[in-house]
Amino acid sequence: MSAHLVEDFAARLATTQAAENEKNEWLKGVAITLSDLVTRFADASRDLESERLSRRLLQQEAGELRAKCEKLQGSVDESSFILLLIDADPDQYIFKDEYYASDKGGRKAAVDLRDQVREHMQDDHPELAHLPIIVKGFANEHGLSQLLSRAGILPESRNIVEFAKDFSQAYETADFVLVGSGKDRVDKKVQGVFKQFVKNPTCRHIIMGACHDNGYVRLLEDYIDDKGVFDRVTSRQLPGGQGGQRARIEVDDDEFGVPG
Repeated sequence: MSAHLVEDFAARLATTQAAENEKNEWLKGVAITLSDLVTRFADASRDLESERLSRRLLQQEAGELRAKCEKLQGSVDESSFILLLIDADPDQYIFKDEYYASDKGGRKAAVDLRDQVREHMQDDHPELAHLPIIVKGFANEHGLSQLLSRAGILPESRNIVEFAKDFSQAYETADFVLVGSGKDRVDKKVQGVFKQFVKNPTCRHIIMGACHDNGYVRLLEDYIDDKGVFDRVTSRQLPGGQGGQRARIEVDDDEFGVPG
């Protein structure tokens, strides 16, 4: 009887121990799984926090870049201007006689020219009409002086230097530059200024009063496929002649007078 009880107890103990071992193994597995989940959760939390910080930094950088772009655009807008380039060599056209002949005629020529350019911009590009206008005229001093003297346009009491000085002093953005003798000196000056400003974002529009020469045509042909440049340039043939005959700078269908 007692032997049977001992055997039964031993069997039950073995069963209980086996169940306990199985439970312990299961608990170990659960602990490992839980530990893995905790690790993965921590990694995911760190990744999420890192992404959140990265997004915040990106938003901050985007805001700073936006502010810089707005500031840069504001600077461009504040510095924007219209450029008028004039080849005033005597081989094609000159200003009206009275501009050369009268006292302060250069000043009047500069002011009248600016006003007429402003009117043209108001008609064709009203969004730019308020911008300052930079006027740069270039001429061969010797050749122009000889022509005006022969034609009796320039009185002995005046010379072309006086005209150029009055023109340049009319306002701070007006210049009339007299260059030395030589067929291409004026061309090179005009082309050089054009190339300097044509890609400048503050130069919103260029009017080329200098298209009677094939050199200028070739210059503009270099930009014919660049719509960003081509749309910002107005150029027209400058008809006219020598010896005091009248010529006008044509801009689209308008004529605004630098006639002579």
